[in-house]
Amino acid sequence: MKSAKFCIAQNTPIMSPVPVLACALAAKADVIVTGDKDLIVLHPWHGIQILNPADALQWLTSST
Repeated sequence: MKSAKFCIAQNTPIMSPVPVLACALAAKADVIVTGDKDLIVLHPWHGIQILNPADALQWLTSST
């Protein structure tokens, strides 16, 4: 199983994705996990994977 830094975004529409993206970038996150389609369409962003929960689980459990 991979080791990764995650940023979890709430599964409700947000006014702007900027705070979530800024937090993930500052935390050097590998993955943002969200159900927000406005964030998912940005995948990947600055090398950060933006995935829904099912895809994040598949990414995490896939071989490196």
